[in-house]
Amino acid sequence: MTRAMAAETIKLKISPAVAECLRPGQSAEERLRRLESASALEPFDRLMLIFCLMRDGDHGVKACAQSAFSSLPGETLLAVAGSQDAHPAVLDAIAKVHYQR
Repeated sequence: MTRAMAAETIKLKISPAVAECLRPGQSAEERLRRLESASALEPFDRLMLIFCLMRDGDHGVKACAQSAFSSLPGETLLAVAGSQDAHPAVLDAIAKVHYQR
């Protein structure tokens, strides 16, 4: 899946569960509901969903996702940071939000 990130495009490997949550054509309200139910996902999937929604075109969805990302628990961050599937952009976002305070 390709998501726009500022002026740069990145390719992320996401699970079918995350892909379903990011299916094109969903309303902002539906994407917000998906964000609210992200806690039911596995830690890696939860972080990937939130990361993708941080780049959403809707300001409200993006703001909620950024808030959710900044409040992710340490165990979720460690699960992703320790994964060989973690994209450098995801690791960069973790470092910027969680370790540069």
